[in-house]
Amino acid sequence: MKARTKSALLLITTLVVGGLVGAVTTGAIVNNRLDQLEKMRRPGGFADKLIQVIEPTDEAQDAQIRAALDRSHERFEAIRRECRGLYVAHRDSMRADLAPVLTSDQQTRLDEWFSRDWRKRNGHRGRGGPDGRRDRSPRGEPR
Repeated sequence: MKARTKSALLLITTLVVGGLVGAVTTGAIVNNRLDQLEKMRRPGGFADKLIQVIEPTDEAQDAQIRAALDRSHERFEAIRRECRGLYVAHRDSMRADLAPVLTSDQQTRLDEWFSRDWRKRNGHRGRGGPDGRRDRSPRGEPR
């Protein structure tokens, strides 16, 4: 083999290996972040994270902090429900404005998209379901 061919093969191999390493590393970082977010969504997960950040000095302070976080949790949930209601109302209004303009095919695609969007917001995120199972296709049907 000529030196030029060897150099080209080495360069291409380095590029491919670098791309694979980058892809695997990025995937690991993204999965780690998604796992962290999922833990915070679980009951008590956000409070546990705040306790970890605050580092209470003793059990008494820990108990006081947890009590304050429990009181706040109810208000956060009420705000979340209120925002969800506002979002749904605005989305439905937008869909009503679009309906006379769209063809039936466009309306079908929009309806399907909103259906997928709804599943995502209700815990069905890319890992097969809210419990992290991978026995489902990307559309949610069992494999």
